[in-house]
Amino acid sequence: MPARRYQLLLLAAIILGIFYPTIFSEFCCVDDLAMIRHYHHIQSWSLKNIFIPGARGGFYYRPIVTLTFFIDKSLFGLDPSLMHLENVLIHLADAILLYYLTLQIIPREARNSSYVPFVAALCFGLHPLNTESVNWVSGRTDLLAGFFVLSSTLFLIRSHISHRKRYLLLSAVAFFFGMLSKEVAVALFPGLLFVSAAAKKAAREDSAVPLNVPKHRMRSGILLTMGGAIAVTFFFLFRSIALISNTSRIGMTLLFMKTDPGHTLFVFLRAFGFYMKKLFVPYPLNFAILEADPLYELLAIPLVVLCTYIASRRTFQAAFFMTGVFLIIPAFPIAFGQIAWMPYAERYLYLPSAFIMTASVLFLDKILPSSVIGFGKILAIAVLTLMAFATAQRNLTWQTNSSLFEDTIKKSPDSKEARLIYGSLLSDAGDYKKALDQFKKAGSIFTLGYDERADLYIADISFKQGNLEEAIRMDEAVLKKSHGTSSKALENLVRSLEVKLRQGKSRQDKREINKKLSEYNLKLFKINHNPHILYRLGHIAEKLGEKEKALKFYQQALNNLPNDDEYKKYSKTRAVKLIYEIAH
Repeated sequence: MPARRYQLLLLAAIILGIFYPTIFSEFCCVDDLAMIRHYHHIQSWSLKNIFIPGARGGFYYRPIVTLTFFIDKSLFGLDPSLMHLENVLIHLADAILLYYLTLQIIPREARNSSYVPFVAALCFGLHPLNTESVNWVSGRTDLLAGFFVLSSTLFLIRSHISHRKRYLLLSAVAFFFGMLSKEVAVALFPGLLFVSAAAKKAAREDSAVPLNVPKHRMRSGILLTMGGAIAVTFFFLFRSIALISNTSRIGMTLLFMKTDPGHTLFVFLRAFGFYMKKLFVPYPLNFAILEADPLYELLAIPLVVLCTYIASRRTFQAAFFMTGVFLIIPAFPIAFGQIAWMPYAERYLYLPSAFIMTASVLFLDKILPSSVIGFGKILAIAVLTLMAFATAQRNLTWQTNSSLFEDTIKKSPDSKEARLIYGSLLSDAGDYKKALDQFKKAGSIFTLGYDERADLYIADISFKQGNLEEAIRMDEAVLKKSHGTSSKALENLVRSLEVKLRQGKSRQDKREINKKLSEYNLKLFKINHNPHILYRLGHIAEKLGEKEKALKFYQQALNNLPNDDEYKKYSKTRAVKLIYEIAH
């Protein structure tokens, strides 16, 4: 068989070749663009501000990922191709780590002749589900968490092979860094206990193991438990210092789970059945998975029984399978649809796929008799070829936002979010007819309460087409339906009226438009408290001949605008002028 270095070169060549199109992909309009704008506006950064940014809201604490984005900004100016390339390289690093991890757990005498590490690494590296985490720059959280989770597991196994405590320490540190990359890495902890138990059994069965290993095993078990507990404690300590927890959505979900435990059980079973099926039969690949068939609850029941049996087996196949299951569990509460924008997602299986695919390859290698080894190789090649083809297709789908969301609405036609995003992409491209069709279909999808977005997008198309009266009529309708609380409708009305003002033919027309502008700007200020609106209100009041009112607005703008804002200077100039005119 090829030497190990040639296997690794072939592994790298295949993964880089399949993911090559990713390098030329756009930033995803979901999360990526907002994230890039956020980092562009930050002028300076420090490690302290990244790891302890001061009290702020939210429930994400992922400083390792944040650090990589700041490095991207400093070195590459947040270049999309280079950021996508980084994702691909991290994914490749994860596959290589899995190769070495699998190599450590196969029998010593088989390491020089086994293809199992190569096949396991390729099954993970080419798994179609993992394209979402690799192609989505924001999905780097999964990739980095995978790097540290796999490193932690590898160090743990090395500690049992070498009987050196420093590997246990490295395992705990990598575990801690995994949680700093993505919170769900905390679910690795019980998996590490299973892996440790399997490693102890393997060590006991190894005739070359020294006689004092039982004592070492006891010490290593205690140290592992302590190290994991300390890592988890430090993570939540850092998180509590860094954040003012804003977990209303999580709290709402937990409250619902507590209120109806029976329903919660069925939701969890459905999610478990769905995700386990998805790991082995990933089609259809979809960015917006709205729901899972209730029949998955039935599939989950035998799976739970199977997991119970597997958990009783102290083998590496069982330990890896159970570790993958533990890493799926954090996705269960998300299935209630309160925490994340989609209740189900393929990216949640990035970490589990590494362990469950490896366990599956190890299991098949063990049960296939020597007489069908040739058939097993043909089967492996066929499966890997199918994976590569599906992944290559998916990478091409992810290259542009238009192709991604066109694919998404075909597979999830009831996704309001996907239709709104696709419609806005079509509108930006000037294809107003297709965009209107998407917005109308999005508006017809039922939601609790009034969702103004589809109506606002349709009004915006009327504005772009120069139909000001229709745009104003529709925005006013949105304002009425929202009981006067829609800031976006007010902003659109101000924009449309300012264009109409420039087109006004008579003094009376302009006066009426200015009155409307004053009314809408005042309502808008009461909602968003933007001090620039005060300056605008003063300017309008001057046009209407209301000098005292204009002076009042300019003075309020002076009191609220920052000192370095140019409109503060303008407000002062206008206020001084009006004071003189009113006095004389």
